[in-house]
Amino acid sequence: MTYATIFNILPQEMEVDGCKVTVMEALKSRVLEQEWMHLVVQVTCRGVSTKPFTIDARSPREFRAKLKTEIAKLKMLIHLHGPSVAQWLVGG
Repeated sequence: MTYATIFNILPQEMEVDGCKVTVMEALKSRVLEQEWMHLVVQVTCRGVSTKPFTIDARSPREFRAKLKTEIAKLKMLIHLHGPSVAQWLVGG
């Protein structure tokens, strides 16, 4: 059995590794006896904003680890190509 419930009042903003993270949608689902969180987030770092994307995680700790990975990739993109090219590449 699968079910999904919205579990937070959104949007919520937070700062992670010097970047603004906006959680736009969050819900929990239960699939095959495992509970999952599905969060739609948008990251803004050094003036570059991503399109909203989904992170699926089984715990808040896993969500934070996956989010930090995405932020590190965005920072590397900005470092390698500059903010204007990075903005074009992420399509935000």
